[in-house]
Amino acid sequence: MRYFIFFVFFTNLLFSDWQEGVNLFKEKKYKEAIPHFQIVVEAIPEGFSGHYMLGLCYLYLNDYDKAMESLKRAVELKPEEGEAAHKYLTVLMMQKKYSQAHNFVKSYREEYIPKELRGDFYKLGGLASYSVQDYEKAINLLQKAEALIDGDEVPFNLGLAALQSKNYELAAQAFQKAHQRNQKNIKALQYRVQALIELGRISNTQNEKMKNYNNAFQEAQKLLKEKEDFETLILIGEVALGLQKYEDALNYFDRAKDFKKSDGYLYLYMGQAYSNLGKNEDALSSLEQAYQLLPEQKKKIALNQIGYVYEKMKSYDKAMEYYKRTGNDKKVLEIEEKKKLEEHNRKAEEQLKEYEKKLKEQGKKK
Repeated sequence: MRYFIFFVFFTNLLFSDWQEGVNLFKEKKYKEAIPHFQIVVEAIPEGFSGHYMLGLCYLYLNDYDKAMESLKRAVELKPEEGEAAHKYLTVLMMQKKYSQAHNFVKSYREEYIPKELRGDFYKLGGLASYSVQDYEKAINLLQKAEALIDGDEVPFNLGLAALQSKNYELAAQAFQKAHQRNQKNIKALQYRVQALIELGRISNTQNEKMKNYNNAFQEAQKLLKEKEDFETLILIGEVALGLQKYEDALNYFDRAKDFKKSDGYLYLYMGQAYSNLGKNEDALSSLEQAYQLLPEQKKKIALNQIGYVYEKMKSYDKAMEYYKRTGNDKKVLEIEEKKKLEEHNRKAEEQLKEYEKKLKEQGKKK
């Protein structure tokens, strides 16, 4: 801890207040030190040291508003003092002033931060950026922090930022590192499985897709050994869906019911599994339950799925009814075209049969 003093005109009385303030600070008598540093600040308002020490006293007394004010002024007066900048950022984050913290980090010259504080500075800046949804900046800062800080917190938050920016490969790697650093961080393993599922969904080739889903399945199996609960069973059921193991998926979803029977997504996934097995009535039953239980903004997913099942069953009027309820005009037009084509084919087939019948009758007359 350095005690800064850069006063040009320093009276004996002022020096006495400064020295007394520093001594009290060293003894952790922050409240008693404050009046001495206030005298210094009043005498030399453009001096960095008084504002900085005053800010530290307020910080250690948990008076964050005053700490923020004093530290901000200290950084304005001497921005190259990185220790003060780090303390100011710390207070901003403690006060949940995420937007201010984000803007401060973006504009601050990071080379001013002492090397031993840089990792924490990057971490705090990354968390601030994440909180204001600047995920690319969050990723940049958290990757720097990860190289300097041990533990699972930084890679875990890096994984969250990568998930939000849809960088699923980076997310999977970050969550893997978080879990490796702390085997008790089960959430990291859960999120890794989610990231691998998303990688499977966006894969360009079938081989790549199966590779990602198989990786997800292996991780989900580890997760299941650690913790069998609703979320884990739903996750591994999703993976089984991706691997086209629909019976296995239904088994996991049935086990999930033991933990929570009133979850809309559970029945949505069950409906998808039944549909892929050709068990359309079971699919419709599950999807109707999903519709009842899903939050309002997600009900369209269930309606579209129901429309799809009816479309497979060639119950086109019912399919259009559900697609219309979702505002899916594209699918409604497709179904109308299918109906016309099937009607045309039906008539053509009837005409062909009639023609063949006439040919047979003519043959008999001969």
